[in-house]
Amino acid sequence: MPDSALTQASIKQLALTYWSMFAILFLLVAAALALSEVSWFRTIHLHDVSAQVNAQELRTQNMFYNVLLLQSPGVAPGTTYQSITAEVANDERLWEAQQAAMYGNDPRKGVSAGDFDSLASRVLAQEKPGFLVMEAAYRRVLATEHARNPAPPAVVRPDIEIIYLQERPYVASLIAVASDFSTATNGMLQGVRQIVALLASVALLVIIAEAFFVARPAVKRLQQQMKLSAKILHLEETLHKEET
Repeated sequence: MPDSALTQASIKQLALTYWSMFAILFLLVAAALALSEVSWFRTIHLHDVSAQVNAQELRTQNMFYNVLLLQSPGVAPGTTYQSITAEVANDERLWEAQQAAMYGNDPRKGVSAGDFDSLASRVLAQEKPGFLVMEAAYRRVLATEHARNPAPPAVVRPDIEIIYLQERPYVASLIAVASDFSTATNGMLQGVRQIVALLASVALLVIIAEAFFVARPAVKRLQQQMKLSAKILHLEETLHKEET
């Protein structure tokens, strides 16, 4: 009977099955989307920080190249003593600010010490003394060049040698930090993929479990009720025919 308690209970059970299944799937999909968004923004930030580290590496090499050009201005096409000095001074200012942000916490630069894991922080700390020595040498070269305009090569050569000796390990440390960022980003993306795959597997298991343990018994009870209703209708029709 359509209005029987068994039929009503089966319909309610089927409705509960569908609603609970949709609710669980909605929560799993929402969790996967939220995780993907967080991972996406974090990945963008890591790429941005990595790009700034790479820019610091290129800036370091460009500064040393320009300091060498200061000893023979005009060798490179379109360069003058004044233009090279201005470029070195500007690069040196950005170079110091970027490194200060990497060692400390300067959100204006888009990078801070908190962005680096233990390995990168250890590499930065290990090369900090060399950076400070190189930084002081650059300042002395610029001060000498401004004072002598231009300074004799023999005067600035000792500081250029210091920069040369410190530049290679410093650049190597920046390359190591950038590589560490790349590894961390790839690892995070791989972890997100695994979690999303796990959520998809859980969603599939939920659908199978709901279908097998809830929907299947409810459908069977409905089928039994329909068969019983059909038999009752058949008996009623037979009795009605016999009475007529």
